[in-house]
Amino acid sequence: MNIIYPPTIEWEGAAVYQRPQQLLSAFAALGHRAIFIEPGGSCSVKIFQGVEVCGLDDVPKGMIGPTVLWVTHPPHLMLKSRLQADHVVFDYIDEAVEEFAVWNDRHMKEAIEGADLVTVVSKSLYETVADQYPGKPLLLLPNAADFEHFRHAEAFPIPNDLAALPKPIIGFYGSISTWIDTAFLASLAGRRPDWSFVMIGPDYINAAGLLAEYPNIHFLGRKPYAVLPAYAGHFDAAMIPFQVRTMTHSSSPIKMYEFLAAGIPVLSTPIREAVHCPHVYTSDDPDAWCRELDRLLQLGKDINVFARIAYAEKHSWKARAAVALERLLIGTYAVSARGMNSEQYWDSRFNHNWEVFQGREQTVFFAELAIQALPAWIKDDIGSRRLRICDAGCALGDAVRLIAEHWRMNEVVGIDFSESAITKASSIYPQHLFRQGNIRHLEETFDVIFCSNTLEHFADPHGIIDHLLSQTNDYLILMMPFHDDSGEPEHLYRFIETDFYVRRGSFLLCFAEVIDCRSMPGSRWGGKQIAAVYVHESIAKPENMTLGSYKIS
Repeated sequence: MNIIYPPTIEWEGAAVYQRPQQLLSAFAALGHRAIFIEPGGSCSVKIFQGVEVCGLDDVPKGMIGPTVLWVTHPPHLMLKSRLQADHVVFDYIDEAVEEFAVWNDRHMKEAIEGADLVTVVSKSLYETVADQYPGKPLLLLPNAADFEHFRHAEAFPIPNDLAALPKPIIGFYGSISTWIDTAFLASLAGRRPDWSFVMIGPDYINAAGLLAEYPNIHFLGRKPYAVLPAYAGHFDAAMIPFQVRTMTHSSSPIKMYEFLAAGIPVLSTPIREAVHCPHVYTSDDPDAWCRELDRLLQLGKDINVFARIAYAEKHSWKARAAVALERLLIGTYAVSARGMNSEQYWDSRFNHNWEVFQGREQTVFFAELAIQALPAWIKDDIGSRRLRICDAGCALGDAVRLIAEHWRMNEVVGIDFSESAITKASSIYPQHLFRQGNIRHLEETFDVIFCSNTLEHFADPHGIIDHLLSQTNDYLILMMPFHDDSGEPEHLYRFIETDFYVRRGSFLLCFAEVIDCRSMPGSRWGGKQIAAVYVHESIAKPENMTLGSYKIS
């Protein structure tokens, strides 16, 4: 894939190393062609971290593969045709309110409406766009950290200007602008006159003048991105003293992730993204800040260092880029393969990115979850008889392997309508049977049909469930997302309580359990799943119904 960022800032000349440079570098690191256009018509092409940096007139024509125009400045939407882009992403970074209200114009509206996908940096901004533009494809893509750049921050020598200050040092870096709460800073400095409160970055509001009466607030000026880890690594704690209001609630401070990658404690005023971060202390009370800082300083090297670093590693720019690429690849394959969830679409997915984006691991996770959830009487009955089991929608066959290992007496057949999936599954697991077929029109009869995370891909799953039951002798085992709010474009149906009837023809719902996957170690799903089993009335016993407190219709 080719990702082009149109001319907004210079690669090296920006006041800070920003989200566009970070994402383009991450796209390149993940094997995609990334082109960063600098202002100006033409210049010699330079390569920085795998990214091609050039002028607008130097962008190659006719590149191989789909091309995405990654826009942060709304008027750049008009460059789609000139740059021969197939898709446009509008990366909405700062909400157009308060000091940014001037951006809330027709260009902003056109960018959101005209983009194939809108990425947003915060949950607050996601909710705002979803409310104002119902049905718009959205992706929550918060800011992140260049993890490797900050991971060993404490190993750098302390910079001279920082070394000259009394400890402890409570530090901040970034733009010192209208969103900085100077009154809050003054309150902190007044309460702890022996501490050094350090502000690094361009001062756009003359904060140094406003806070001149506090000699323990030190303004060290702008620093190159390359040396920021040396400063962060020698902060005793980091601070994010933002004003708490609409604009800051919708922000996603890059520095928050960078401070955590450096392993240092972080305190913030209660802006929404900081409140939701499990490793950031938030309060709007300067006395509470002082108490927390006192506690941290008494601990010395606190035990949460490694937890912060581990959290930051999961929230790296490379991780963010991978999420964006998965969504983009899904979209481009849907277009090139003539429709979401068509046979051609899934052939493309299985050929190009199913394994790259860990589809096999997700298959295993869901299958293990479903089998573990089953009541003992169902597992024992299936295991005690020689039955034919079908994995309907088997993908690359990973659940077939698990089912066969769990119920060794039984024959297990994997069926999928994607020829690519069946070809690959047969190669990976030659000891098992795989057939190409459409579960809408399944002709074979099986004793047990297992269908995991497949039915949500259809707009009309109830007709498919009824058909699968008509081809089932004993058990239909279902696993699917429940109250799915993932925004996953492949999911065309959202299952809720009223979708699970107690009786469907000659089958009874004998088991249903909602499983919250969000806090599971190694989880492959960020929401809830439901495991449900329909049992033929000839073997279903009322005393075995295991519905618990689950509310059904």
